[in-house]
Amino acid sequence: HLKDLHTLYLRNNKISEIKGFENFTSLNYLDLSGNSKITEIPDSLDNIPALKTFKLWNCSIRKFSEASSKFFWMNQNYRFYSGYTQTDKIYYEKTHKNKSSSTNGLFKQFVVWVIKIRKIMKEEKFTYSEIEKFEIETTQNAMWWVRTTNSFKIWLNDRAQMRITEFF
Repeated sequence: HLKDLHTLYLRNNKISEIKGFENFTSLNYLDLSGNSKITEIPDSLDNIPALKTFKLWNCSIRKFSEASSKFFWMNQNYRFYSGYTQTDKIYYEKTHKNKSSSTNGLFKQFVVWVIKIRKIMKEEKFTYSEIEKFEIETTQNAMWWVRTTNSFKIWLNDRAQMRITEFF
């Protein structure tokens, strides 16, 4: 009976979606490593209560939700996150002593940072080029870890305002 299945290795099988596992309620080990077309961790994995080990090494994870995030951080799956840009990497390495990656994948601090900074950039509506422009114009830091500085917030607000002097 497949319902009693505890361990499942599906490495390097050209799988592109994680689906159909929710009926394997006894499954406690699932290895989907090497399936490079897998890009998302679905919430349906939360319906497998026994799942304690889940591996996605050498996959191309770009998307996961709050509900499925525990699987993203499990067993160093985060080292194979692909939802970052070269600009993310350049800015991180410019502002942090740590490198963003090693030969075997990404460092956890970098992945945490990318996820947090993307959220802040979306909420506060700014880009890396605006960070760079601010830092050149003011010689101040725009960010402190993953928080915008007060001076950058003021600069962003001023940027959005139309000044009366621009009419004359």
